[in-house]
Amino acid sequence: MRVRLVVALAAAAIGCRDGQAPFSLREEAIDTAAALQLTANIGTDEQPAWAQAGSTIYYAGESFPGLPPGRGLLLALPRYGGPASLLLPGIQGASAGGPRWLAAPAPSPDGQRVAYLEMAAVAQPGTVVSQQACLHPEPLLDSLVVRVRRLADTGPLLNDPAVPLRVAGRDPGQRAGGAGPFTVRAFPFQRRFAADRLLVLRAAWSPDGTRIVFTDGLRLFVWPLNSGPAVAIAGTNDGVSPAWSPDGQWIAYARLARSDSSVSTCSVGTPALPIQQSRVGYTERAPVIVLTRADGSSTRVLAEGEEPAWSPDSRFVFLVRDNRIWQVPADGGAAVEIPGTQSGRSPAVSPDGARLVFARPRTNPLQFDLWSVPLR
Repeated sequence: MRVRLVVALAAAAIGCRDGQAPFSLREEAIDTAAALQLTANIGTDEQPAWAQAGSTIYYAGESFPGLPPGRGLLLALPRYGGPASLLLPGIQGASAGGPRWLAAPAPSPDGQRVAYLEMAAVAQPGTVVSQQACLHPEPLLDSLVVRVRRLADTGPLLNDPAVPLRVAGRDPGQRAGGAGPFTVRAFPFQRRFAADRLLVLRAAWSPDGTRIVFTDGLRLFVWPLNSGPAVAIAGTNDGVSPAWSPDGQWIAYARLARSDSSVSTCSVGTPALPIQQSRVGYTERAPVIVLTRADGSSTRVLAEGEEPAWSPDSRFVFLVRDNRIWQVPADGGAAVEIPGTQSGRSPAVSPDGARLVFARPRTNPLQFDLWSVPLR
């Protein structure tokens, strides 16, 4: 099938993309039966999610010419690519009080709100100045805030519902600027972020829009938006990347299970003022997709893999395994590879079930663009 789409093309090779000025317009036929590259950022685009109507994709991207500066912006993109726009201009625009790092947009079922993460504190890796081998990466994620905002809201950010999280891994003394020595823990979710900026912390809505499930990297929580604090879900240790099924019956998540641990000692900073770190790392088992009830009353392992996403009819779970994306029946069965998804991560299925959008790296493994492939 082919559709006609107005595509914005950069008029100068300055790294602009997604229809930001300067650009010219032309009408171009799009083959919707083929794999489509939707973005071409000079930085990275990732964490796609479909708006409820299915005509727009929300995602997190680095700034580029024509947008306010920021490490992470929440953007909106037409289904088949084209001009991108700020999803929340009131808190990301030029008058919003400075750049913020926003990530992992999750549209609400009613299409009126979006849940997302504000990356409140992310450390820069210290320069290693010791002679001994640092066998484990330094954890970089320190704290974040789970936020919910109405798309039409223009009020202050602090008026929005929010849950602040201090994620595990960094030494509290190091956070406070102490002299050390420090003990830091490279949990699996920290290791993924340190290695390739893969953020497996995210939020997802219940189908009725009254609750949100999220993770702090070590377990899942359910947050009833209008009736109390977030509560941990029993039995979800090492759970990340939660996704609530559209029928409300299950929450799928990835379990990054740990077994043995080991310690390496590193000195970071400068030779004149070294800071000693004892870095704890873990032997990881193969990650698995687990299904749980929201109250933790029933849990079952579905398949090996990470980063689950549901089909709109709740019959299938899409997951990342062996460097590609697969589809598995939610009641169990053989996994089927989705063609054209090599190196793909962060899958999301359109509300009509017709397309899968995902992030794929370019030559630089830390830079991602968005792609989509047909599912039928």
